[in-house]
Amino acid sequence: MWGSQREIANTQKRWRAEGNGIATLRIRVQAGARREGIVGFADDLLRVAVQAPPVEGAANRALVRFLARFFHTSPSRVRLVRGEKSKIKTVELSDITAETLGKHLEPWMGKTNKTGNTNDV
Repeated sequence: MWGSQREIANTQKRWRAEGNGIATLRIRVQAGARREGIVGFADDLLRVAVQAPPVEGAANRALVRFLARFFHTSPSRVRLVRGEKSKIKTVELSDITAETLGKHLEPWMGKTNKTGNTNDV
């Protein structure tokens, strides 16, 4: 877990949703990809591919727009908390429930990584 706040988390600890409607995701971004989308989970990080290059925050802006579309919310409700210049990022989503977050992420829980290993340990 991240922190001592009361939180609702999935069993794999890949994300957390606090009772106040704020969800936190740890993400590994693949910038400059051919296609945008969720790649799956690896090392408890949600892997997201974006087409924008990792130049002058373009990939960060593309990530925020993608996550807003993916979770059917406004980009203003998606906030990059940590990792502005790193591939590993922490993102907060506001006004989202644990159930909604889980519903959107569940199809990706068993996706495999490049080595062929399943990610739902």
